[in-house]
Amino acid sequence: MLILCFLLLIAFQVNASACPSGSVEWNSNCYIFQKNATEFAAAEIACKNLSGNLVSVHDAFTNALLAGEAPNYFQLSNESDFWIGGTLLMHAGNWSWIDNSPFDFNDWNKGEPQNFSSNGCVSVSISSGAWSSQDCFKSKPYVCNVTPKPTNPPFVNCSFGWSYFEPSSSCYGVGNVTHEKIPWEDAENRCQAQGAHLVSIHSYEEYNFVKSYDVYAWAGPIWTGLRSDDGGNTWKYSDNTPFDYPFWKSGTNTTQDGCVVSSIYWLAVNPCNVECLFLCKKSAV
Repeated sequence: MLILCFLLLIAFQVNASACPSGSVEWNSNCYIFQKNATEFAAAEIACKNLSGNLVSVHDAFTNALLAGEAPNYFQLSNESDFWIGGTLLMHAGNWSWIDNSPFDFNDWNKGEPQNFSSNGCVSVSISSGAWSSQDCFKSKPYVCNVTPKPTNPPFVNCSFGWSYFEPSSSCYGVGNVTHEKIPWEDAENRCQAQGAHLVSIHSYEEYNFVKSYDVYAWAGPIWTGLRSDDGGNTWKYSDNTPFDYPFWKSGTNTTQDGCVVSSIYWLAVNPCNVECLFLCKKSAV
């Protein structure tokens, strides 16, 4: 029942609001990872121009989400950290958020913060996610938080228990079949029994949507429809859509037979007889 409620929440969030393209949506917030390095104040102005602010962090989950996504967006950055909205400059030397929300959570690195104005802004390590106090005039990439704009979602017919993802015009779920860890072939058969196939992934946005199942709802990697039977020369989805988003785990041996799972950061190859959870995908009616 808890999982079903979570999936219905996902469906509501995707349909009822719209985040800017390329952002990460979670818990009624749009997190926009800006790669261009700039000073703290200029970063806040840029966020305000998007009708938001530099991100404030109020719980460990949001902190982990930002830390987990940052390497994907900032992997080409020359900087080792990025700005969030914490600063000493607003309230008489006390740490506060630039959006004036309560400063009720922190993840300071050992020896931090350095409580003097020359290091009066908060940055987050791209590699570790730990916070440090930094010179506000240094240029760094940054993350904005923007409230998603309400939308009037199109009418779609996804069966009960399935979630709609507008960019792909598809429904995602497992329907009324038993959901358990099973080999790839069995998982594909159960999807086909629902008029679907194992999920195919064609963009970073769709990958994030699929990840909301395997990370936040089911806590484990899930079968996708991708497999190779010719030693990795070709990788094909069971729904016959193109393999156009090769987001492989670093170091993955793709020159082998196998079936592909989606996990928290990447796609990885498993033997097809390994038992994993699964996610089905079908076109919306």
